[in-house]
Amino acid sequence: MKCSNCGTENPEDSQFCTECGNKLERFNRPVNVEKGTVQPKKSNRNKIIIGGIVVVIVLIFVGIILAGSNNSVATGNSTYNINDVSFSYPNSFVNASAPSSIISGGSTWQQSGFLLDNNSGINIQIQTNPNTAGYTLQELILADEASVKQNNGSVLSTTNTTNPNGVVVAGDIETLTDPTSNTPLRYYDMIFSDSKGTVYSISVYGDDSDNTQIQQVQQTIFNSLKVS
Repeated sequence: MKCSNCGTENPEDSQFCTECGNKLERFNRPVNVEKGTVQPKKSNRNKIIIGGIVVVIVLIFVGIILAGSNNSVATGNSTYNINDVSFSYPNSFVNASAPSSIISGGSTWQQSGFLLDNNSGINIQIQTNPNTAGYTLQELILADEASVKQNNGSVLSTTNTTNPNGVVVAGDIETLTDPTSNTPLRYYDMIFSDSKGTVYSISVYGDDSDNTQIQQVQQTIFNSLKVS
């Protein structure tokens, strides 16, 4: 090790010059962190952390979008139109053929449509008997109740209300047993007329154990029902 002061060569492990006593340079030089070693490691680590955060944010954002999409499918409604009548119903229902076991208003009602999901059905009918032209909605709902009682059913309540769109609806809640499956059923019936005097019946029914869901469907139809 050469002394920077006097130029004397010293042993490699010497801390001081044997000639002048100067502290040799190797032991006097401060230790510096070289660029390109420690600093890039910090930079890379920061990039990895930031990248991870971005990925998490993206995944959360995608999850929110998918959840919102699923909710819209589960809670969305479609619109049913017949003549001068329209109403909303859950997207889970599809057009189907009315089963023969359904309790209708009898031969004076014409089958107009039927919607079905996994748990319940929506039956739409039009009154075709000219002899009932002068009947009030309340009288028609009483005739419907008579049909239910003939099939060993029970009438739980009868109503006559006006919905948010100004449609007067006579309704009742009934229970009866499906003759083919021997399953207790619950019916929510709604009878109303349009401005031309045509009378319609909408029945929402299903397994009595699903009463809460059936009632929600009935309320969706009742609140959205419009006639012209």
